Amino acid sequence: MRNTALARLAILAALTCTACDVLDPAEDEVDETRAGYAQALYQSPFAEDDRGLVYDLESRVIALVANGSYTLDGAEISAAELGQLLAENPDGTSYFTSLEIDDDVPMSQALPLFQMLDVDGFEGVPIEGIYEFHNFDSGVETGESLPGDAFFRGTPGEYEFPAFVSYQPDTETCRTTFNGSAMSSDQLHERAFEKLDMIVMREGGPDAVLSNPEIMEALVATIQTPPDTPWRCVAGATFNLTRSGWPAIRYELVTED
Repeated sequence: MRNTALARLAILAALTCTACDVLDPAEDEVDETRAGYAQALYQSPFAEDDRGLVYDLESRVIALVANGSYTLDGAEISAAELGQLLAENPDGTSYFTSLEIDDDVPMSQALPLFQMLDVDGFEGVPIEGIYEFHNFDSGVETGESLPGDAFFRGTPGEYEFPAFVSYQPDTETCRTTFNGSAMSSDQLHERAFEKLDMIVMREGGPDAVLSNPEIMEALVATIQTPPDTPWRCVAGATFNLTRSGWPAIRYELVTED
């Protein structure tokens, strides 16, 4: 069974380091195209007026800490109180400008927060610290076979990129798979960009995709993961999928029926 949340992340914020020395886009000409896709396909929810961007009016931070509790600007707040506060502020970007999630929070606890934020007013809330997990290896030794439960469930849609993320407690490593193979961060980034580029070119380019609401609605990278997977594992895959240009990430918790 699956439990899902769709998060249109703050891609431009997540891509802050796309032009920095660590990623060195100069060594790969298509990096500019990837950043271009991210900027073109990401539709900012922040409305502008004569006062500037509305989210500049007040800056607040929601945090999910390791014990599963929430804080708002450092003060503990219950899930019910936070949910009520979000519901009372449909123009939530005026109040909440960033989200912090402790590295070891399991996705079973992170997903409800994404679900609370999954309304128009909160699309684009950036996740702090996600870049820290951008680099990872495949977590698989050469020739090692993967267990049968390490793969994406179901058939992905025409405009969907499917990834499966899990945690190996015996080795304390994260593992990301795509299309039957374990991926390093660089490999995931490459495969994700290749599929997005193929879709965008097939559909006539970024402008054509942006003008087609049906495609924009369907254009999503889906990360399936078991409920006990730590956020840090999912954060690494999230960063590389957003960096490759995908405008929306869907998180699905996958449990055995």
